[in-house]
Amino acid sequence: MERPRRDLLAGACHPDDDRLAPAVDVEAARRADGVVAAATGEDLARAGLNPIPVLRDYRAPDGSSMKVPPRWPLARQFVRHIGEPVAAVVATSQQAAHDAAEAIAFEVEELAPVIGLEGAGKDFPLVWPNAGTNAVVARRLGDQAAVDNAFAQAAHIAELSVTNQRLSAAPLEPRSVLAMPDGGSDRIVLYTASQNPTAVHEALTKHVFNWCGDRLRILVPDIGGGFGMKGYLYPEDAIAIYFAEYLHRPVRWTASRSDEFAGSAHARDQLTDGALALDREGRILALRVKSRTNLGAYPTPAGPLIATTLGSKVITNVYDIPCVDIEAQGLLTHTQPTAPYRGAGRPEAIFLIERLMDKAAAQIGIDRIELRRRNLISPRQMPYRTPTGEVYDSGGFEAVLDRALHESDWTGFEVRRAESAMKGRLRGQGFAMFVEWTGAHAYTENVDISIRADGTIEVVSATQPMG
Repeated sequence: MERPRRDLLAGACHPDDDRLAPAVDVEAARRADGVVAAATGEDLARAGLNPIPVLRDYRAPDGSSMKVPPRWPLARQFVRHIGEPVAAVVATSQQAAHDAAEAIAFEVEELAPVIGLEGAGKDFPLVWPNAGTNAVVARRLGDQAAVDNAFAQAAHIAELSVTNQRLSAAPLEPRSVLAMPDGGSDRIVLYTASQNPTAVHEALTKHVFNWCGDRLRILVPDIGGGFGMKGYLYPEDAIAIYFAEYLHRPVRWTASRSDEFAGSAHARDQLTDGALALDREGRILALRVKSRTNLGAYPTPAGPLIATTLGSKVITNVYDIPCVDIEAQGLLTHTQPTAPYRGAGRPEAIFLIERLMDKAAAQIGIDRIELRRRNLISPRQMPYRTPTGEVYDSGGFEAVLDRALHESDWTGFEVRRAESAMKGRLRGQGFAMFVEWTGAHAYTENVDISIRADGTIEVVSATQPMG
C-alpha cells in the first residue's frame, strides 16, 4: 500500500466545503502494472468509513465541547497539512505501488495557511470555520485574585517567555501495519506497532468502522521505539483494514523515513509566558503562567490533554508555591498533529519553572541553589497538596538536592571550566529539579495471572516495551 508522494500545502477552510472539494483521480493508478486496488477518501466514505475520533470530550474556551474538523482516513474536500494522505494504492510489490502512486492526478486550490502559533492566535485564517476560532480548547485553574494580590505586594518579579520547539520523533523502527482476514470468518486481524492497542481498537470498531468489538483483533508485536508517537490511531491502520476486507487478502504498509517525518505525529510546539512573585527573602509568593500549544490540523486523543492539563500537574515542581494562575490554550494550525513525546507536557512545564528560578536568583542576587533550597517543600509538609490540586504523599527533596550536588561535584565546576578553557573548549553548568507522578488513569487493561502445577507463574498483560 502506498500513498502519493507529493508535498501538498494545507490551506484554510472556506465555509462552502463543496465548492473547494479537491479532485483526486486514481483511474490511471488502477490500470498500472501490479496494482490490485486504489481508493480515495470518497471511496472510503461510500464504503461506510467514518472520521478518526478524538475519543475524549475536551472543553472549548466558552465551556462547550471542543469543535474540530473531521479527520478522514483519506482526505475529503480539504487537505489540512503536508503529509495528509489523499489516496491509497495496493499493489503486488512496493515498486509497483510507488509507480502507481505517482500516476495519481491531484488538483487542489491553495488557500492561505496558518502555520505557527502567532498567526493561529489571531484566528485568521481559520482551520475549521465551524469552530469560529483556532483556539479550540482551553483551561484555566488556580486563584487569579490571590495571584494578582501576591504580585502587587511582591518585592521581586521574574518574568520570561520560553519556546518549546516542534520536534519529530524518529524511531529506528518505523510504523508498520499488516491487516488480514481471519480464516473463513468476517473478522480482521490487525498487526500494528501501537503503544495503545486498546484505544486503537475502540477508535476503529466503535467509530471508524462501526463494528462490534470482536470483529477486529489487534496484535502488537515488539514495536521497537515508540516514545509516544505510536500511541494512537493513524489513517494507515484504517486504510489497511479497509483493503484487507475489500480484497479478502492480507495488506501490509510500512512507513518510509519521509512518511514518518511528514505523516506521523509531531510534538511540543508550545509558547509559554511565566512570572514568579517573590518576597524580599526570595520566597515564592505566586506563579502566573499563560501557554499556547499547537495542536496541528487535527487534535490527537492526548493532544489537548498535553496542552491544558499534564503540564499543570507538575508545574510547581518541588517548590512550596502558595498560589497559581494558569491559562492554557490549544490551537489548530495547518501542520502535522501533535501528540505525546517523551514526557508529554511535563518537560515543558519543568523547563519553565526552572528557568524562572534561575532568572529570579540572578535578579535578586542570590545563589541559584540557595534560592531553590529556600523554596523546597519539606518532609514536614507531607502529604502536600499543590495549588493545582495534586497530592505528594512523600518527598525528601532537600536530601535529593544535596546528593545531586555531591555526586556532580558542583563546587568543583570552576576548576573543570578552567581546564577546559586551557584546551580551547567551553564548559557550562546547569541545574534543574523534576518531580513526576507514577501510574495513570487513562485506560483500563486486564491482567491475567496463572499459577501452574510446576510452580511457575504466568502473567498475561496488554502492555509491552515501547522504547
